[in-house]
Amino acid sequence: MFFKELISVEEINNFSLVGYSMGGRFALTTLMLYPHLVNSIYLVAADGIVPSKLFKVATGTTLMRAIFKWMLNSYPAFLNISNALTNLGVLNKGLLKFAQLHMRDKKERDRIYKSWTTFRQLEMSPIEIASISEKYKIPVHIALGKFDRMIPVSRIKPYLINNPYLHYKTVEISHHKLFYYNFLKLE
Repeated sequence: MFFKELISVEEINNFSLVGYSMGGRFALTTLMLYPHLVNSIYLVAADGIVPSKLFKVATGTTLMRAIFKWMLNSYPAFLNISNALTNLGVLNKGLLKFAQLHMRDKKERDRIYKSWTTFRQLEMSPIEIASISEKYKIPVHIALGKFDRMIPVSRIKPYLINNPYLHYKTVEISHHKLFYYNFLKLE
């Protein structure tokens, strides 16, 4: 609603979108809602293209969201369960390290829970992305990090639909360093 009003009040006729990490969900949702106004879209380590199994499990049902919340509210339990999953090979060591670094603070854990659960339904399949980009001739630029454990290339690349408007690049950096990546190099 806010965005629709912004477009109207500011008389915006077209725009480009950029989405990094969880922001990819917003960029894709905006693309879905306003394709006729979008010039291009840049997705950098973007979430929402191909859902993560961990994300789906943690946010998919009311019960799992309650368990996820309990885990985040009990940091020692979170660490114990995460370490056990890592030892079993279910959770990547790099992902565990990233999670431990960003979840030490209660405020940050609350922010993660709120964003994951609130934005869980904001996603767009690679087929929908390809369809919209071809129909409206919208260039879609995707940058993924070779060393990204949050949004791994192996999870995204096999699902990218080949079309003349899709431009994909793998760069030799990790998830958090992609934030600083000059996405204009994607053109």
